[in-house]
Amino acid sequence: MAANGLKLVFGGAAFIKDVTLEGVTEWLKTLEDLNITVIDTAQGYGASEELLGQAGAASRFTIDTKQSSGFGGPPSTKEFIVSSGKTSLEKLQTESVRAPHRLSTTSCSTNGIRLTSTTSTLQTIVCL
Repeated sequence: MAANGLKLVFGGAAFIKDVTLEGVTEWLKTLEDLNITVIDTAQGYGASEELLGQAGAASRFTIDTKQSSGFGGPPSTKEFIVSSGKTSLEKLQTESVRAPHRLSTTSCSTNGIRLTSTTSTLQTIVCL
């Protein structure tokens, strides 16, 4: 839903704990009713990616996800980002996700991972 030119994105961190598949399915129906089409998640959000995958969210929503380095995790090497991306795709039961950032948008496909990103750093690390 756009309001005053803003696009609303649902935060998948709401699914960090105490949420069932049935609860996620209800949330997804509500989001559809509100015309919210983008869900932001991350591997660091508990079972969020798994639950969204089990609920088939990627077939109905654009999924933004992030790799979990930078908060005490492994360094953001090319290998780690590719591995993390593959893990997210598997959990989300999809072939494509977006990697949201704030700069210009680029897209690429590598090692079986299709990414849309807005940072030249990710383009350099993953899309070589």
